[in-house]
Amino acid sequence: MSNPEARAYRLSTDPKRLEYRLREARKCLKADLRLRFGRGRFNFKRKRLESDCGKYAIYWKLRAKPDEPIGPGNQQTSIGFVDVENLTVLEQEQHDDYSYESRS
Repeated sequence: MSNPEARAYRLSTDPKRLEYRLREARKCLKADLRLRFGRGRFNFKRKRLESDCGKYAIYWKLRAKPDEPIGPGNQQTSIGFVDVENLTVLEQEQHDDYSYESRS
């Protein structure tokens, strides 16, 4: 494990540091999404900050593609990688009983 990778992993095991990292990432959202996101609720088990409305989450990963080797398109930082996901789309994709029409 590389030094930045080890530091990123340690960050993910500390609830206070991880919450701080996710809240800092929230500040970088575009203004309209930040307003819709709200203050957010920290979910340490899932390593994410969930929006007040329950539709979005800022989540933490070791790097963009944690299962692939570190490289030019998959850099490793000492604070990990964060991204925003639309939870309603993810939940619908995870349920086999949803038809395409019910997603629109």
